Amino acid sequence: MSTTISGISRSHPSVVLLFDSAMTTVNPALHIIPNDVPFVELDCKTAFQNLSPTERLYAHHIARASYEGSLIISLQISPESAGIFVLLHRLYSSEPVEDLKKKAHAAGFTDEEWSAFLTWSAAFFSYNGNYNDFGDSKIVPNIPSVSAFL
Repeated sequence: MSTTISGISRSHPSVVLLFDSAMTTVNPALHIIPNDVPFVELDCKTAFQNLSPTERLYAHHIARASYEGSLIISLQISPESAGIFVLLHRLYSSEPVEDLKKKAHAAGFTDEEWSAFLTWSAAFFSYNGNYNDFGDSKIVPNIPSVSAFL
C-alpha cells in the first residue's frame, strides 16, 4: 500500500493525508504543545525548611517513590513512553541545558525549534508520557520536520 502526503501547509489549520484515495484530516494542533505555554517554578524551599526532620524524611521518600514509579506509569501511557523517558532523562542529566542548546544549534536547530523541543520535553515529563492528559492525542515537538509527518 502506498502512502502519499498531500496538502501540508503551515498557514492551513490541518494536514490532509491521502491513503489510497481515502482522505483523512489530521489537526496538528491536537498533537503539538504551543511554544508559549507558561511554565511556573514551584518554590517549596521555605515550606520544606518548616517541616520537622521526620516530615522532611517522609517528603523525601514520597518524592523518591513517585520518581521511581513514574517509569511504570510511562509504560501504561504507551509502549514507547518508557524509552522516551529514559532517553530524555539521560539527555538532560548528561550536561547543562545551555550546552545541549549549543549542540542543537550546531546541528541546525533554530532558537524556535530548540524552544519547541524543551516545551515538548516538559510536557512529556508533566504528562508522564507522550499523550495529552486530557485525551487520546499523542504529542510531538513543534518542529516542522517532525510535525510534517502528522
